[in-house]
Amino acid sequence: MTQHSSWQEFPEEVRHSTAQSHLVYRRLPDAFAIHGPVPASLRDAISAVVDEGAISVLRLGADSELVPAERTTPVYSLGPGGTPAVPTGRVLVRFASGDRAVAHQMAVERAGYRITQTLPHAPEAAWVESADGNLAHALAGVSRLESLPGVVNVEPQMIAPSVRR
Repeated sequence: MTQHSSWQEFPEEVRHSTAQSHLVYRRLPDAFAIHGPVPASLRDAISAVVDEGAISVLRLGADSELVPAERTTPVYSLGPGGTPAVPTGRVLVRFASGDRAVAHQMAVERAGYRITQTLPHAPEAAWVESADGNLAHALAGVSRLESLPGVVNVEPQMIAPSVRR
């Protein structure tokens, strides 16, 4: 089970990835995400639905205090007026070509993470999560993953509402 944190533990900014470090997610000051069911009293406040309805984005208001803190996270955006993006707590780590991610398991653990999924089609990459399952810790510790020997890219997973074309 993924643990959530108080909002103070979430960083104000998160780089999109090591490879595209010029792109930065910034916390939206007036929005939050609810992971799981939305209380009936707040359903009219939903501004976006993410991950097939598993996550809802709402604007901050007086009623936001009614939502259990362990089910909420801040919402980020890549720019003013950008699409809202919600952190999942997963981080994709890619090592150099031919350098299998599982060979770095102990280093990943020393950085405060655990490998949760390796990618059969890309054995140099793996999904990791904070060792304690805490979403804020997963985002805040990205620089520790980036500093591991052999790492070529680190990218926190942020999911956004589907855009219909």
